[in-house]
Amino acid sequence: MFVKAQEGYRKRVIQELNQALEDAKAGRQITTQIRLPAPEDHTADYDRVIRMLEMSVDDELEITSHEFDWYVMDNWQWKGLVSQTCGMYVD
Repeated sequence: MFVKAQEGYRKRVIQELNQALEDAKAGRQITTQIRLPAPEDHTADYDRVIRMLEMSVDDELEITSHEFDWYVMDNWQWKGLVSQTCGMYVD
């Protein structure tokens, strides 16, 4: 989802910049700020958990209910905001 959102984000930024360029060339008021939230990449969070499991020498691992929610259920504390932001750019 992040990769698709990043592509969509880039398209939107290009549209905004092109509009600003057209406005500048036409002598209209120019918007110099782009206020689009960038998609966040949390791949490192997943990679870290996978690597921790790969490096464990234990036969069994104990995790907290919060860790279960994150690692197993994929309900990370940041997931709602990330999904909302990515949803802005994914068709």
